[in-house]
Amino acid sequence: FVNALRGSVRPILTYLFFLAFAAVKVAMIYAMIANQNIDWVTAVEAAWDDETQAIFSAIIAFWFGNRAMSKAHARVQDKK
Repeated sequence: FVNALRGSVRPILTYLFFLAFAAVKVAMIYAMIANQNIDWVTAVEAAWDDETQAIFSAIIAFWFGNRAMSKAHARVQDKK
């Protein structure tokens, strides 16, 4: 049980931070639409800025790129 709990800490924290990040972005889009009368396409484009794209790509690269690199490294080690 303890090992399973230890193994779930990083994924759970990742999910929580992603949910908080998504909630902030949704609130930002809603505020732009409701308070500034901006259409939703413009609001989404404003919310999906360069910094958001960089954060998103870093997260995807960490979770998926790291896994691919670990598998490739394991294959190289197995051949030795």
